[in-house]
Amino acid sequence: GLAGTVATPNDTTRDRLRQRAESLGGWPDGLAIAVGQTDAVLRWADAAVVASGTVTLQVARHGTPMVIFYKSDSRFLYSVLSPILFETEFFTLPNLIARREIAPEFVPLFGGGAPVVAAARALVSDPSAAEEQRAQLAEIVGAFEGRSADALAADAIEEIAGIAASAPKATLAAG
Repeated sequence: GLAGTVATPNDTTRDRLRQRAESLGGWPDGLAIAVGQTDAVLRWADAAVVASGTVTLQVARHGTPMVIFYKSDSRFLYSVLSPILFETEFFTLPNLIARREIAPEFVPLFGGGAPVVAAARALVSDPSAAEEQRAQLAEIVGAFEGRSADALAADAIEEIAGIAASAPKATLAAG
């Protein structure tokens, strides 16, 4: 009883997905693809399954409950490198910003997608869980309201690089 749409940023990604699906037996019936229409898809979606990255912030901005994953092929490489490289409990942007788990994250995801499907099913079948996640997403998105991300990023880069800006630092978006 579910309808699904895969939102892709461009035709290249769409074509890669279709080719991969064909190698695995074909594109699923009833699964649509929307190219360059991520915001439109998120406006009507009850929940999203999202590959980790900056798109998770786009999903958060829409208040769409989500499950986040990042598929990894090398469990061995991850187990060797992770203690050296990672000192964080969370890997995805919404959870890192919140400093707690808001959205279930499967990073890295080894093997099949069963745990991702189960987490997404829980969001769709439990309206209170979805609503709780929406409220928590609104909380982290609200912390950035009225701020200009590009100006703040430029200020941070200047600070790290030791470049003194001649104009006062920007903290609020104009207009």
